[in-house]
Amino acid sequence: MRTYAAIPEENATLENSKVMLITVPYDGTSTWGKGADKGPELFFECFRKYGTL
Repeated sequence: MRTYAAIPEENATLENSKVMLITVPYDGTSTWGKGADKGPELFFECFRKYGTL
C-alpha cells in the first residue's frame, strides 16, 4: 500500500495513527482570488505525482 509521505504501513491505519488529514474544500471566506477550495485536492495530487522529497 502506498502511504502519504511514505510513513510505515503499520502507522497508516486509523487505529495506529496519531494524526489524520481530513480535507475540507472551502472557499466561503475568500473575497478576492477564489480558489482556496482547490487546495486539498491539489495537495494530494502533487503528492501522487512527486511522492516524497
